[in-house]
Amino acid sequence: MKTIALGMEGMTLDDLVRIARQGAGVVLSPGAEERIGRAWQLVTRWVDEERTVYGVTTGFGALSDVTISQRDTRQLQFNILKSHAVGVGQPLAHDGPARERFCPRERGGAHGDRGRLDPFAERRNGPGGAGKGVRGRQW
Repeated sequence: MKTIALGMEGMTLDDLVRIARQGAGVVLSPGAEERIGRAWQLVTRWVDEERTVYGVTTGFGALSDVTISQRDTRQLQFNILKSHAVGVGQPLAHDGPARERFCPRERGGAHGDRGRLDPFAERRNGPGGAGKGVRGRQW
């Protein structure tokens, strides 16, 4: 089975079908890994320098004027990822629609311009690609 590399180049509809319905694996392209690494280094430097960065060293929305301590920035990022990954209802299957739903999201993160650390990717996706480790829920 073909493995689809996510990066700056576009993902085709055929790629999405292969991933979601035919079980193709998903990896980050070398360029995407490099960009994510550079973005992570930049964000880490800003945290170390105690810069004010919305949503990294500050809260969100009405809490944007609240400074997050250097010690708590990692927990803030984990909490925001966790809060956006929550749903209700029965767990989704790890094939078809669940993989279709999560694959474009992962492709967006593969650009490396979000400054997020991607050690969560393997835990989230598990070996074998997008959506494998995701415990999405029906609405």
